[in-house]
Amino acid sequence: MRTFFQWSRNFIIILIVLLISIALFNYSVDPYQKYRITDFYKFEEKKQREILPGLAKHLTYDSIIIGSSMTENFRPEQINEIFKTKTIKLSMAGAYAHELNILLNYVFSRKKIKQIIYVLDPYSLAGSPTRIHTEHMPLYMYSDSIKANVTYLLDKETTRRSMKSITKYRNKKNDFNRLWYWADLETFSEASVVAKLQNKPVYSSFNKQAHSANTLIDSFKVNIQSLLKEHSDTKFIFIYPPYSALSYANMQEKGWLTSVGLLKAYVLKTSQAYDNVSVYDFQCNSDIVEDLNNYKDYTHYSGKINDYMIEAVAQGQYLSTSNNIDQCLNTIETIASKPKWHQYFH
Repeated sequence: MRTFFQWSRNFIIILIVLLISIALFNYSVDPYQKYRITDFYKFEEKKQREILPGLAKHLTYDSIIIGSSMTENFRPEQINEIFKTKTIKLSMAGAYAHELNILLNYVFSRKKIKQIIYVLDPYSLAGSPTRIHTEHMPLYMYSDSIKANVTYLLDKETTRRSMKSITKYRNKKNDFNRLWYWADLETFSEASVVAKLQNKPVYSSFNKQAHSANTLIDSFKVNIQSLLKEHSDTKFIFIYPPYSALSYANMQEKGWLTSVGLLKAYVLKTSQAYDNVSVYDFQCNSDIVEDLNNYKDYTHYSGKINDYMIEAVAQGQYLSTSNNIDQCLNTIETIASKPKWHQYFH
């Protein structure tokens, strides 16, 4: 009996020592920057949902640009020069609005924010207002509780990333002005867009209710409008990104282009109740959206479009108002109705 208890005691001691060693190792490396910004290896940028809360917590800034992959080719240095801010980019590819809400609440709990450029992606508002990528969104990273810290320090994925960080990325540096920037790595051309449409059809499965006007507006209310009420001292700049004409044609075929129009009408009406909110709509710029050479696929545009949007916003161009919203929506409908765009889907 004594031998059994001795063995059990020794096993528990070894286990505790092992767990403490793993925790200390992960704390020292900190692959997702939960405790500090690293200076002896390059963190893996593609793990956006894991890395963003650490960046939001530890970097020095007074403004942010946030959104889905539509934001990845914005350049913070350009924004800082034009708006006289200290901006960081918080891009989350394929983001749902609720995921961005979680991130923004984490930001607001730690920083006083002067300005937010929020790239308002209607795709991100589809579905349930509390929709998240459950398999990719590590909610414990957005918490500083004891449980969240223990989970992070003992997680096998954290350990795997720690090992990779000090072996593959040691003595390399991240460029915070070019985080997630890929515009110089892609080909932007009509041929590229067409090839990707053929390889990956747009919305082979589609839930019309998830893309209804009520659904989109509900998600906006829950995930974005609530922040406007709580943070009236922060300037919010909303930008509708210019998807290609193919996107609007597809929306029209699927029956939710009208829903997007109703969403925009609601957003504009809501924004007019706040002195700190403005809305810019680039989706009715036919020179951009009808030139497929601006795109790598049916939604993602080149870096020069990102630069153009920042310059235009600074000059007050494309500001959505009660006087021009109908004209903009009509332009989008006209573009979407052109047969030449629909032929790509049939």
